[in-house]
Amino acid sequence: MPVLFVLTFRAFIAEAYVIPSGSMEGTLLVGDHVGVDKTAFGLRLPFSTFWLLRGRAPLHGEVVVFYGVEHPQRVLIKRVIGVGGDKVDMRRGRLFVNGRALRREVVGAPCVITLEGERKPDLERRCHTHREWAGGAKKSYRIQRLEHAHGADFQLRVPTGQLFLMGDNRDLSHDSRAFGLVPEAHLLGRARAVLWSWQGWKPRWERFFSALR
Repeated sequence: MPVLFVLTFRAFIAEAYVIPSGSMEGTLLVGDHVGVDKTAFGLRLPFSTFWLLRGRAPLHGEVVVFYGVEHPQRVLIKRVIGVGGDKVDMRRGRLFVNGRALRREVVGAPCVITLEGERKPDLERRCHTHREWAGGAKKSYRIQRLEHAHGADFQLRVPTGQLFLMGDNRDLSHDSRAFGLVPEAHLLGRARAVLWSWQGWKPRWERFFSALR
């Protein structure tokens, strides 16, 4: 009975997922184990994209876990930037939603990211941490940007039932700019907190049980 309860709880209510890559750095680190509320957007049939009971729609700025578009068996985690009906565009590194630039400001000291190269030596790039606001002045979170990096400009309209998702490590994230829009049916839930975190075999005690923004 206890085993059945645990399996049911993980399938329908909540589960922990490990962060395998640095695409959400600024908010999440490799080795973070994130608690996900699977009831945030409704109840779904486990291991499928079929909703048993549909709840509310995702909100701007929320961190969500979802089945990948390119590889449906993979579970990914990104931040909601655009929802159905939104116009999203990027202009020289500035992100706009419905014609309004997302407010951001630099916080903390500059950082350094090491870019790993397969055919050439690793390259160190200077970066900055920003606080960004989405979905209202009270909703803010941290992102990471490479210095002097703008990326490609784009403009799109998000259809109803779709989401435009981005990683917080903006210049080093494989997200909707690469794999396109994500159907809401692919959502697994909302990421709520870092439950525990490890760097190799070393615990990051300061990250244990920390809420996500």
